[in-house]
Amino acid sequence: MNNEEQILAMLEKLTEEVGKHSELLAKQGDQLARQGEQLAKLSDKVGRQGDQLAKLSDKVGRQGDQLAKLSDKVDRQGDQLAKLSDKVDRQGELLEELDDRSLRSAVILENEVLPKLQLLYEGHVHLQETLAPKERVEDLEDEVITVKSTLKMMTKRLDALEKAQ
Repeated sequence: MNNEEQILAMLEKLTEEVGKHSELLAKQGDQLARQGEQLAKLSDKVGRQGDQLAKLSDKVGRQGDQLAKLSDKVDRQGDQLAKLSDKVDRQGELLEELDDRSLRSAVILENEVLPKLQLLYEGHVHLQETLAPKERVEDLEDEVITVKSTLKMMTKRLDALEKAQ
């Protein structure tokens, strides 16, 4: 049950209690009228009923105080409800802003990032296709070392032959 429903339930109870008190007061007024007719015969009874009336008046006064307190409480809860409503409104605005950001991010991903990633992938595939396998590179390195060694040896021999002539 939310705050509004609780407040409405409390107001309904209070309304019922006030209605009951109004009925009680109306009945007591009728009683006093009848008692006025029997005043001479029932003076002791009127005194006792005066005491009862004072007690009921105190009770009505206390209930009036309670009603005032409940009314203050309802006012405070109304203020709290207004604050909560403001917070909910702000959160709704923030959610809309986040939704807009999310949409913009999705558009950027789709229109800019994904095409660039696709190009990068295609370039990578092309590089893999054009690169020599590792074993072939190792074989070529071995052959280059052999050719360099042979070239150095031949250069030394040629230099030696030229010196000899």
